[in-house]
Amino acid sequence: TRKYSILLNFLVLKKKFYNREEFEDELNRISLMFINNKKINDLISFFRTLDIKNLKKKNDLLVHLNEEINFFEEDFENFFFRLEREVNLMNKNVFESRETFINYLKEIFNSTFKVTKFEDNTLNLNDNINNESFRKILLLSKEYLLIGDLRKSIQTLRTSKLELDSDFRELLDESELILNSNEKLENLETEIYRAIGNDFD
Repeated sequence: TRKYSILLNFLVLKKKFYNREEFEDELNRISLMFINNKKINDLISFFRTLDIKNLKKKNDLLVHLNEEINFFEEDFENFFFRLEREVNLMNKNVFESRETFINYLKEIFNSTFKVTKFEDNTLNLNDNINNESFRKILLLSKEYLLIGDLRKSIQTLRTSKLELDSDFRELLDESELILNSNEKLENLETEIYRAIGNDFD
């Protein structure tokens, strides 16, 4: 009965982790069942401090990579066409509220800044890699992510000479937290199975 309860609580915890739901009750129950197991309780302490509801998912990095790749594949004519199309699509909603209007302006300024930054950077090839190299690195990072290798995806971007904007750097930090959290969950699972196996022996 004890082992069934342990496994049930862990499986519920695991499901809630992947759904980014609170799992404090499951942590408490598992901790009580392994009150003398330091390894398990150290791992539980990590999850107690984790802001699970705000922890991003790997898909967030994939979405951002796609946006960056699309940007470098987009020529200026298409860029302005896209902006014009977005204005037409959002025309009815842009002035809906102050917040909506400000958010829309931010999007345009960010896009404009990226184009300006890209133009400025390409003037100095000694300091920055060219557009095609940038795109290849982003594509390589995306490919690693698609085959489930988050570590390699992050490492590809971290070790490149790309000048990433603050949002992108912040997203990479978040991705490393996802990676660390996933590894801690695997470690917790291993330690629980090991403890149950020892109890059985």
